[in-house]
Amino acid sequence: MKALESIRFAVKSIINHKLRSILTIVGLIVGVASIIIIVTMGQMAEASLKSQFAGPDGNIVSINYNPFAGEGDTSLIDVNVNESPKISETDIIEIRKSEKVKNLILSNTNTIKLQGQQNEIVQADLLGIEETSFNNKGFEVIKGKNLTPFDFQFGKSSAIISEELESELLGNKVKQEIIRSIINVNGYPVEIAGVYKETNNALSLNTNKMIVSLQLYQNIFKSSSIDTIEVEAFSVEDMESAGKEVVNILNKNKGEQFTGQFEVLNLEEMKKGVSVLTNTLTLLIGGIAGISLFVAGIGVMNIMLISVTERTKEIGIRKALGATRGLILFQFLIESIMLTLLGGILGIILAYGSISVIALIFDWKVVFSPIIIIAALSFLVILGIIFGIIPANKAAKLKPVEAFRFE
Repeated sequence: MKALESIRFAVKSIINHKLRSILTIVGLIVGVASIIIIVTMGQMAEASLKSQFAGPDGNIVSINYNPFAGEGDTSLIDVNVNESPKISETDIIEIRKSEKVKNLILSNTNTIKLQGQQNEIVQADLLGIEETSFNNKGFEVIKGKNLTPFDFQFGKSSAIISEELESELLGNKVKQEIIRSIINVNGYPVEIAGVYKETNNALSLNTNKMIVSLQLYQNIFKSSSIDTIEVEAFSVEDMESAGKEVVNILNKNKGEQFTGQFEVLNLEEMKKGVSVLTNTLTLLIGGIAGISLFVAGIGVMNIMLISVTERTKEIGIRKALGATRGLILFQFLIESIMLTLLGGILGIILAYGSISVIALIFDWKVVFSPIIIIAALSFLVILGIIFGIIPANKAAKLKPVEAFRFE
């Protein structure tokens, strides 16, 4: 009963000093929301980056050529890092026969120089891809039209470009229409069919891009070879074996003049690297945001000290009527904890509201971690005790006689 009375006194004190309580709670809301937003954004960014290392079903593995991976004692002078064996049609036919390979995603990439509307030279990446992999590249056409099955089947001279490349090509002539215009690509006339924006370009270094069918790319550069190959396995469990089988075929056919080796890209190591990077950044920025929460905690202690001073006579009366030191201590600790918990709950609501908006903007999958909520609320209780113990102890130690003399 006495405990319930202390809680009632604590609630009454918070309500009677609305403005002071609100200002204290606002500091806590900002501190808690900042930390939760930063930690959760780190988790969402990590998940987004990791998802880009595999296909929609998570069973796609990349193959790359390592010029330094050859067997034996190879001098660095003998290694040409700019040259790598081309993947021929014969290689592709042999790989497609493998029972472990569900599909191959073939693409070529090259850097090209284009002439802008004001005759300036614009550098861009030309990407040639197959229709099967075209639909999973993570972009949205915002002007004109997309590449069609006809474009892929017959290698039609059509391309779509990124909105960044459109801006570079137009320059100051922003009102000019670029759709259906003809642009010279390595001496080959190509019609711009549409403009796209990337929906997930966290791993993209160059945003000036032009996408064409793989057949058109090979026509432009007069070569039927393939630069980049990704292997889709039938399941996640088959990824490693499928990748190794493809690597064995490519290394067997690459030619003796190439001393390097084709390798399966180690996705797990890359994912671990991403985790270390995002966790480090989250910890660093979260620590900075934690300072605001510490300052808010000092604000709670300051308000509680003022409250003790203002209620000195009330404390004296309660002690004269039989209230124990423990009861007084409990009352002020409860008030401190209630302030921090109220600020924390509102901060959590604000944080997850903000996170939903951020996820919508960046097209990230929303991550709601119960562990973060439990940890935040537990920390706030501890914060309330730590910053409330000094004022509460001061109130509990007051003697009735001294309290009645206080002016």
